[in-house]
Amino acid sequence: MNNKPMLNAYPDSLGGKLSDITALLKKKEMQDTFSSFYILPSLYHSDLDRGFSVVDYNLNEELATTEDLSQLKELGIDLKLDFILNHASAQSPQFKDLVEKGDESEYRDFFIDWNKFWEGHGVMTDEGYIQPDESCLKQMFFRKPGLPILMVEFPDGRRVPYWNT
Repeated sequence: MNNKPMLNAYPDSLGGKLSDITALLKKKEMQDTFSSFYILPSLYHSDLDRGFSVVDYNLNEELATTEDLSQLKELGIDLKLDFILNHASAQSPQFKDLVEKGDESEYRDFFIDWNKFWEGHGVMTDEGYIQPDESCLKQMFFRKPGLPILMVEFPDGRRVPYWNT
């Protein structure tokens, strides 16, 4: 059984790229220190929140290359990656499809419709979104002040609120 610790780091935590971390791990004094590496949050293309707003799931070669991943494998370090499905970027093809096609988008249910989620647990505001009951909100953590809502205008002119982290 392998009881070595897991390294948790952003791909650019030590320097600017994953290659800087692999170079450190290849040093004699670091070899066999870690059994796994949780790369926070991702190696994918993203546009906000330091990687938590995924545009697509292709390897972002500004952060990491397939060679970096091969070197980690050669060191015997297993990878833990987060697909971050709950943090798709507004620039992702899926969200763009939703904006373009509205209810007809095949990704309509991939994103959380704020009003459907909170239906029966709050009051509709003049702005067109449900203000959740305080009893519900007090049990939740929000990173930023205000409600995490993005109003999306559908092709038919309706404005639909979506949960937006």
